[in-house]
Amino acid sequence: MRILSVLNSLPPTFSGATRSWFRLLPTLSLRGVQVDVLGRRSDGEFVLNRADGTTTKIWVPLLAKRSYVGEILAVLRALWASRNQYRCVIFVGAFDALFASLVLKYALRQRIAYRMSMLGEDDPAAIGRSGRFGWLRLRLLRISDAVICINPLMADISARMGFARARIFTILQGTDTEHFRPPTADRKQFLRERLGFSTSDRIVMFCGVITYRKGLDILLRAWPYVVARESSARLLVVGPSGDADDPDGTFIRKINDAANASHCKGTVQFAGYQRDVRDHMQAADIFTLPSRMEGTPNAVIEAMSVGLPCVVSDLPGVTGTFLRDKREGLIISIGDWEGLAASLHALVTNQALATEFGARARSRVTEYFSIDSVAQQYFDMFTAVGGKS
Repeated sequence: MRILSVLNSLPPTFSGATRSWFRLLPTLSLRGVQVDVLGRRSDGEFVLNRADGTTTKIWVPLLAKRSYVGEILAVLRALWASRNQYRCVIFVGAFDALFASLVLKYALRQRIAYRMSMLGEDDPAAIGRSGRFGWLRLRLLRISDAVICINPLMADISARMGFARARIFTILQGTDTEHFRPPTADRKQFLRERLGFSTSDRIVMFCGVITYRKGLDILLRAWPYVVARESSARLLVVGPSGDADDPDGTFIRKINDAANASHCKGTVQFAGYQRDVRDHMQAADIFTLPSRMEGTPNAVIEAMSVGLPCVVSDLPGVTGTFLRDKREGLIISIGDWEGLAASLHALVTNQALATEFGARARSRVTEYFSIDSVAQQYFDMFTAVGGKS
């Protein structure tokens, strides 16, 4: 079975939903699903990377290379050249090219699937509200052969927006539970020393792009109250600054000022962007993500797989589905820094409770959200979509 995957960029940028899809490809290959990947490289070139290891450049006019027009032209050229070669074309991002491809869907003779990534941003209701032509984009999206929802609320929204139930597929994100596994005591100690932490430190980890949406400002408002009550508390922040969302640097300056304030100084460590966050998670004791909006935060699933108790905000379609309050961690209201401080303090100071939540978290991920389970669901979806006339 051959599939074409269309992405915004190659390799995927720091996006949990896109990167989780990219990491799924080897497991799909084991099930006989060969996925070719089309996207724009950092040098502006559009390339088709085939599952057999070969690469083809897709020609577009020089002036259009780095624009959305270039993306549309490259995708349409690739789809036209590959008519009837693929069981399905799945778009993970690349929205402009998606809608252009849907306009020409029947001429291109391609079955098209669309994978959502962010509730409130690219689900059907959000698309319908976007700009002057939201209604047109929504109508085009309804002719997709499949819409893939990464949490149950997205599926409910799609049904309410008039999508055929048979074309709605809820496939939750998963993770590699062998890669993201609880460390041995020796490995945990080794990783902590390598990162500059002591044996007695209680490490709380945040992982995400440093943007307003991810809520690091909420965490840093809560953090002084945690440190004041437990001097061993340390905060490890992993992730790049969100330059696209913070062009003048106002938010990152606010974050740095808060982290360097006298009541936090020396307790916050910034690790920056990490291609693989496993070692940092294995060194930590607790994970937190007080985000304001998500599709499915992949970092939460990875942290649970490592066996970390989690403190997260009450995200529609996420909490309750992946992590349950007082079972695998603690859930706070969005923006509730006082609740966040109290929850972190409870887990920092009660190691037995943190261990209990962490063990349940690991068990839940291995049972329901392993990468093998997710790959099988995609295989079944591609089989079903490819069988439609």
